[in-house]
Amino acid sequence: MGRKLVPLDNESLALVPAPCRGCVFWELGGRARPRGSEDAALQKEAWLSSVLLEWGPAGHVVSVDGEVAGYSLYAPTQFLNQVGFQAARPVSRDAVLLATLAVLPGFEGQGIGRVLLQTMARDLTKRKVRAVEAFADRLPAGRDCRVPAGFLEASGF
Repeated sequence: MGRKLVPLDNESLALVPAPCRGCVFWELGGRARPRGSEDAALQKEAWLSSVLLEWGPAGHVVSVDGEVAGYSLYAPTQFLNQVGFQAARPVSRDAVLLATLAVLPGFEGQGIGRVLLQTMARDLTKRKVRAVEAFADRLPAGRDCRVPAGFLEASGF
């Protein structure tokens, strides 16, 4: 089983499956276009370009044997407008928010989530980031643009 991990940029964004590729829930908050619309996909690309220029890659995409298996999205809170609309706010000013970490069906239980989480930790350590926070989802599948709570708890959050 060959795994390939690439930083999330405009090229690798094309690998993220729909509708997530065109979802700007975290990025634009209340200013977002309807999820999955062409407008939203363009907004996500513009947002990602801006973050890349100011901060660097905002996540990773992992593939297994050439097939996308999962992806992550994280950034400092000033880049993620939805943070202000969360009931559990505020996020620490010096923290990076793990906004999304998703493992695609068919790849669950293979350690893909842990690979993405560990890769984020290494990346943020290099950037001298000292805190990571996340808004978790207690829904069984964790598909509400949040990271599944059970996964985070099992990973030490």
